[in-house]
Amino acid sequence: MVTDLIKIPCVRNLVFRDHLQAYPESIINVTLHNVIVTHKQPDGNYKELWIFYTNMDAIQPKFPMKTEFRSQLPLSPSLASVYTIVLRLKTLETCYFDVPVLDDAIKLAESLDALIANTDGLTCDVTFLFPFCFSRDFDVIQDGWTAFSVESEYSRLQAISDEWRISDVNKDFAICETYPERLVVPKSISDDYLKRSAAFRAHNRFPLLCYLHKSSKSCIIRSSQPLVGPSVRRCKEDESVVNAMLTQRNKKGWILDTRHPNIIKSAQSKGGGCEPDQYYALWRRLNWNLEKHNLLQESFMKLMDACIDQSEKDRWLSKLEGSNWLLHVKETLKTACTVAQTIDCEETSVLVHGSDGWDTTLLVTSLAQILLDPDCRTITGFEALIEREWIQAGHPFRTRCTRSAFGRSSHGYESPIFTLFLDCTWQLLQQFACSFEFNDTLLIELFEHAYSSKFGTFIFNNEKEKKKYNGIKQTVSLWSYFNRPEILHTFLNPFYEPNPNVLWPSVAAPSIVLWRSLYLRFYENQTPQREAWDEYLLIKEKEMQLRSYVNKLRQELLELERKCTEKASNTTSIIKTEKDPVTI
Repeated sequence: MVTDLIKIPCVRNLVFRDHLQAYPESIINVTLHNVIVTHKQPDGNYKELWIFYTNMDAIQPKFPMKTEFRSQLPLSPSLASVYTIVLRLKTLETCYFDVPVLDDAIKLAESLDALIANTDGLTCDVTFLFPFCFSRDFDVIQDGWTAFSVESEYSRLQAISDEWRISDVNKDFAICETYPERLVVPKSISDDYLKRSAAFRAHNRFPLLCYLHKSSKSCIIRSSQPLVGPSVRRCKEDESVVNAMLTQRNKKGWILDTRHPNIIKSAQSKGGGCEPDQYYALWRRLNWNLEKHNLLQESFMKLMDACIDQSEKDRWLSKLEGSNWLLHVKETLKTACTVAQTIDCEETSVLVHGSDGWDTTLLVTSLAQILLDPDCRTITGFEALIEREWIQAGHPFRTRCTRSAFGRSSHGYESPIFTLFLDCTWQLLQQFACSFEFNDTLLIELFEHAYSSKFGTFIFNNEKEKKKYNGIKQTVSLWSYFNRPEILHTFLNPFYEPNPNVLWPSVAAPSIVLWRSLYLRFYENQTPQREAWDEYLLIKEKEMQLRSYVNKLRQELLELERKCTEKASNTTSIIKTEKDPVTI
């Protein structure tokens, strides 16, 4: 029971500090789902800050927690005796609680530590999370749970090619637990072939279409690694499934493996591996070394360690470089560009996979679609991409986002794969500022909701989990909240001009920059950037007003020209009538 983890339900007369200022005489209430911090504002009014346990990443008590050290510290409050608890949040904010009484501080720290551990992605009770208790407080204009269905995606494909069908082979998740129940597959492939192909792939994640190019009909395909093993096993059905998606028969396709060759060899010795050249003769292989989830987590933690370091600039830059985070961003974008080049320039299909097919695979395929498809650069298209390529494709959000940049889980499966995707998208937004309908506010909101949310969209590992816990009926979709006019307005990019072309970003080192408005928003003054953005908006609004006024003047001018033409025509007709001789 959660109540057993709460050692102290309320602490009074503490000092609460955030990145802006300190608030004396604050109160903390520890509830079933969150901590409520009540603090006094400068205007005298009280404000409540709700911090969900799912948003708590780690605590750092600045005093001894062990019993043998407690006797060394004074128990009564004094000016010199303040016991500070540092609370790091998954959304990258840091909160400080200066508690005047040691016993209260220890009980609060123990409570928070236990409650954080209780949110572990593998052991926590999903139905106890706040999304299952959240009572919707807004009117739903569009139900987010039904907004992006397989049927709607299939109708788009039908407009390009009629060589595909919807299969129910995975009904009740009988074949693959991490795929949705309904899947788009080639018409020429039977369900029996799909079952045998699934048995030959890790976690039964057989090759699936995720993008069809309008002009060339070439495909982006994703899967997990084949279970070749040391004996180099073969599966003719899997070969047929893969070859059926090679729409350009006169060209060889590419199999892009996101792992280093040494990792592939190690995986093959354990039963995995890659597609043997002799059996997949219509395909060429390309390896691209994208780091595994645990190494990305280490990089993310080092990045935030640099961001919260307020020391001299040289040390900050050294820490930033040592994190290798920007290098991961660069390599990911280069890989996505390779896929886009294969589809658009070589006009042939590409199969992308790593080991499991639910991490770096989705990272590459989704970014490649942003480069290729202008619809993915709209708000609705971007939401559909995330729903299709991340949520329905089985990225384990609950496991990967159980910790952020400051904490560690008991299982070690946490990783900022989705954060890396959002960062890469932000890099594209910086280089092609007019090609995206949305601004970085949408990206930051997605980052926050992926780690901690009152909505059910990102709290499951896959569609099977969502169905098991009745997530569609018991929770509210984030898209239902986002797609309301008053919320959509905050995501709009005023400089957006639809760009039908493929985006070819620069991946040179100087072009990859730190996403300061996310990673540094609580650690450096963001006022200049906000003021500059507000000035941009004013200029854009003024421009729109002037354009509207110009259009109005043009309409008035056309109307005047029309009236003048009519008047001139009538005058000419009258004069002509007067000059005509009268015949008797």
